[in-house]
Amino acid sequence: MVYGFLPYARGGGSALEFAKAILNYIFDGDSQVSLQQVVASVEAENIASVKTLLKLGFQRNGSNRYWSDSLGGIVTGK
Repeated sequence: MVYGFLPYARGGGSALEFAKAILNYIFDGDSQVSLQQVVASVEAENIASVKTLLKLGFQRNGSNRYWSDSLGGIVTGK
């Protein structure tokens, strides 16, 4: 999943809602998507995107990679 917002559309929580909807779809038991984990990559200086990932339950695993096995679970290994 890749997303970007024009400057006028940033800061309103749209990225969080978009990513939450995608992750809910992926990890929904009725979904035909079968993933065990999601890996996100973000530029370390992009603080807003880092905060979004943390709010979604991702945990840092390396300089710019974040891992999650579900909205509430955390993958601690590489």
